[in-house]
Amino acid sequence: MRVLALLFFFLSQSTVGISPSETALEGAWLDTASKWVKAPKGVAPKEQFSQTTVLYFGKDHKFTFIYCTVIRVPNKSMNISNGDPRGVYRGEWSIHDGTASLAYQLVEQTVLLQGQKLPGPIQHANIRISNGPTLGFDGKLFRREVALDESAFN
Repeated sequence: MRVLALLFFFLSQSTVGISPSETALEGAWLDTASKWVKAPKGVAPKEQFSQTTVLYFGKDHKFTFIYCTVIRVPNKSMNISNGDPRGVYRGEWSIHDGTASLAYQLVEQTVLLQGQKLPGPIQHANIRISNGPTLGFDGKLFRREVALDESAFN
C-alpha cells in the first residue's frame, strides 16, 4: 500500500510532456525599453501609454509578436489598445535543447507599405531560454508581463 501511495505521489508531482522552460515561456512578454508617457490630465489623469512590442507564447504553441500601444494604470491594469495602429505577426513556437524556435508571419498591419501583401513571408528566429527574468528577441529584451496575458491572447 505504501508503494502505491509513493508511486501516486511521484506521478502527481511530475509534468509529463512539459519542460520547465516551456511553462516559464508561456504568456505575454513586454519590451523592457518601453517608454511610458502620461495621458493628458483632462482625458485620463492616471493612464500612461507606450508604443512598444509585446510577445505572446500560447500554451497551444501559438506565437504572437505585436507592435502596438499598451495602456496602463500603474499598479492597477495594463492592456493592448484596440484603437491604435498595430502590426501583428502570428506563428508557432517549439522548444528543443533549451532554445525556442519560432516561425511567424505578418498577418495584420494598420497601414501596409506599397506593394506589401498579407500574409507576409514566413520568418524564423531562435530564442535561447535561460533562467533569467528576460528574453532576447529581435535585438530587444523582454520581461514577463502577466497583466498583458489576456489582451495579447485575443
